[in-house]
Amino acid sequence: MANKSTQIKLYNEEGKLETHKSGKIMARATRDIMKMYAEMERNGQMNEDADFDPVQEYEGMERMLELVANSIFAKNDKVTEDTILDGVESDKLIETLNKCIMEAMGIDDTEVEEAKEGK
Repeated sequence: MANKSTQIKLYNEEGKLETHKSGKIMARATRDIMKMYAEMERNGQMNEDADFDPVQEYEGMERMLELVANSIFAKNDKVTEDTILDGVESDKLIETLNKCIMEAMGIDDTEVEEAKEGK
């Protein structure tokens, strides 16, 4: 199994892009990720064919944000919910959070694409 870790790029207060590393991802973060996905599945948030529901979208984003800041990057005090919200461009937030979560689970982009294609 791959070494589970991830990084996030955030703009600081001066507008400079900084890279922050999570360090080794421990079992607690993996459990938290699985719990988040189970909750989202139960709430119908994992169904791509479902109608857009802004409340569910917001709740899913909040859960992902909390997970990345407080579990995956728990040991990095420079990565918080606020630094993520203030340091990631709005149209890149979900993509950035999702990338961190997938990498924390040891899943890379190739594996995600293969799963979508049914390989």
